[in-house]
Amino acid sequence: MEKHINIDCPLQIVDCPNKGDSLFEEGCHIRLKRKEMESHKLTCNFRKVYCPNQKCNAVIIYKDLYSHDERCLYKIIDCDNKCGLRI
Repeated sequence: MEKHINIDCPLQIVDCPNKGDSLFEEGCHIRLKRKEMESHKLTCNFRKVYCPNQKCNAVIIYKDLYSHDERCLYKIIDCDNKCGLRI
């Protein structure tokens, strides 16, 4: 029974795996039935994602993706002089 409750039971309430590792680390506070957690993990604001900019290998918490993108050194941007070049 203990194994079933702790590992397998789809109705057991579990913490989001993105809850943070300490009291000082920001993280997700969602608790759901195990069977609902897989869909939550796909949309959790605290899931880890890669920066979408080519050559940037940063792993970012999803909620911080926009602020990272604004300052990412690998982001392709239009020339400030409007010459049409993207650098």
